Amino acid sequence: MVDYLIYKSNETEVDLNKVKQFESHGDFNKIGVQILQEIGTLVITISAIVRKDNTGKIVPFNKEEAALVGNLVRFGKLGVAFVEQFTKPRLETSMIFFRCMAETYVNLKYFLKFGDQHTLKHYIKNSLRQEWKLLEIIREKTKDKEVLLDIEKRMIESIQRSFDTSEFNSDEMNNSSKWDTKIKERISEIIDPSFYTLIYGNGSHAIHGNWQDIINFHLEKHEDGFIPDTTWTMPTFQLINAATILSCDLLRNYCEEVLPNDDEKTKLLHTISDIGYRSMEVDKLHEEFMKHNR
Repeated sequence: MVDYLIYKSNETEVDLNKVKQFESHGDFNKIGVQILQEIGTLVITISAIVRKDNTGKIVPFNKEEAALVGNLVRFGKLGVAFVEQFTKPRLETSMIFFRCMAETYVNLKYFLKFGDQHTLKHYIKNSLRQEWKLLEIIREKTKDKEVLLDIEKRMIESIQRSFDTSEFNSDEMNNSSKWDTKIKERISEIIDPSFYTLIYGNGSHAIHGNWQDIINFHLEKHEDGFIPDTTWTMPTFQLINAATILSCDLLRNYCEEVLPNDDEKTKLLHTISDIGYRSMEVDKLHEEFMKHNR
């Protein structure tokens, strides 16, 4: 049996009577960060688990397993980066990392439901498409050269290593990839389709720097035009709570599908549920706070 909670951080006490006395968004943000760090610690702990044989030698994951583990590792790292920006406090860059967390959440949830070799192949193929395009450009530009530049050699070797590591033949890249299916359709396969607009879609403003992001955070209305706004915006509890709920749901789903059934797994799932519950209880009181402090 594995004690999954061995590295569990101290539980954040949520005294609802004290939370009701909070006087600022900062008070809510502080407890929100503490709760998110609880689940973040568990995400990193679970993602670091390796498999060993009877002699103690590490048994590597196959590609299907590695797609799950790798995405959970990525989610944990993004969570750390998100907290760093949230506590600066910088809403603009917090939103960028939150959007990346949301996409990793979708990808991993999709793999947990459709984690077959066929799905993985299309995922890898789509990921390698840019490398393949770059390789084609290099080949075209160097086709008449007798001797390649060192940088050209390094780029070709680097791209080839990506294909070799993925056990994928570059000749297969001409065919279409089913991973090209819009993420809206992948979302509808695993969760409520409204997730796209409520969480994933809104985060796209921050990633792409579209007009909505610019007028919200980087410009200030002035008379009949705009002036630059270089100040940072303080994030609010709604965002940190969303990150916590995503983390709890993803880790619960991962543990249910991947970890062996035993008493320690049951304890872990209970802890995950408790973290999510405490965050939502604080969220309810934050909504009451918002009603009276707009």
